[in-house]
Amino acid sequence: MGRARLGTLIAAAAGVASCRLGAAGDLIGPLPKSSTTGALGSLIQVTGKACDTAYAASTWGHVVYASESLGHIYRVEARPGANAEDLSDELDRLSKGIDGAVNVTADGEWLVVTTTRFGCSDQQCLAVVSQNACAAQVIIDGTGNPIEADGFPAIADFANGDLVVVYPVDNGGSRNDLHSVRKHDGAWGVPIAMTQASTLPYNAVPTISTDGTKVLFDCGTNSYSGGDGTSICEVGTDGTGFRVVHGPADGPPGDGSWPLHKANYAPSGAIVFEGEWPRGGERIWQYPASSETPVLVNDQTDADGNPIFNDDNTPCVLADGRIVSLWLQRDGNVQGYHEIKVMNADGTGPAMLVINENTLDVGHGCSK
Repeated sequence: MGRARLGTLIAAAAGVASCRLGAAGDLIGPLPKSSTTGALGSLIQVTGKACDTAYAASTWGHVVYASESLGHIYRVEARPGANAEDLSDELDRLSKGIDGAVNVTADGEWLVVTTTRFGCSDQQCLAVVSQNACAAQVIIDGTGNPIEADGFPAIADFANGDLVVVYPVDNGGSRNDLHSVRKHDGAWGVPIAMTQASTLPYNAVPTISTDGTKVLFDCGTNSYSGGDGTSICEVGTDGTGFRVVHGPADGPPGDGSWPLHKANYAPSGAIVFEGEWPRGGERIWQYPASSETPVLVNDQTDADGNPIFNDDNTPCVLADGRIVSLWLQRDGNVQGYHEIKVMNADGTGPAMLVINENTLDVGHGCSK
């Protein structure tokens, strides 16, 4: 399936800039003209009188992603023809370094980045970045250590202003578990091992519900493998309520067992995911809120009855229900890149957002 592991970061910058010591957990406030060195985990803000990033609110929503072709992380309006905003260039104003993956809260207010910036040295620290990319803070756990992720993280905010970040941890190669860490009253707490109740050794690729309370994720005997591969599981961000939602055999009758991958909560109540039914073709499916039977979203075929959107994978869902995915078979995509496509919730109106770039598989997120 050509999936890239996040263990290799995908940029080429060097050096660590000095940073400004700020109030713990305070990611807003006046932007300083000069900076001073602060401890790891301190607030870091861009210099200057005002923040002038390219970010602007949009009714189309946004997609954040990592480009393996260009070695930076980006944000793009979920509108055909929109120009991508280079988040790595903007973060260079705060601290030089290398970015690996990026995800975003559903409302677009916060980003989580795996990065070597902000004093993280050559390790993949998790950092929270403000919407306008003018302030950032490495996540320090309750024991005073920076958090490192062994894969793609997710982030959500609660109605009371708390944040929660969910990330996978490789426990010595025999088991992967999801952990969550919550920010309350300006301080990060002690991480919780969320998936200890899982009887499956592989637990990764989280997507958090809009209200921050639940997580859908890949669970299985190992990653992306055959009929006994990944199922869709769910657990609360507080570590309670683990359950297997759907398994590889829960597909259309007669189509056998195939892995399920990258499940998402949709505004309609459906669960949108990548399935390999029938006969191993990667396409976007959903379990409607009112049904246990999966429905193929991108079911268009050509004149010969062949699927047009085969090899279409790794979805995320925008606030209006549109689905963003990585499509490898656009005419002209001779390299087989993971390009970014958007379509309506029913699979109609497909349009390209990012072409001629290989984006990181399991490395993008949707927001307002």
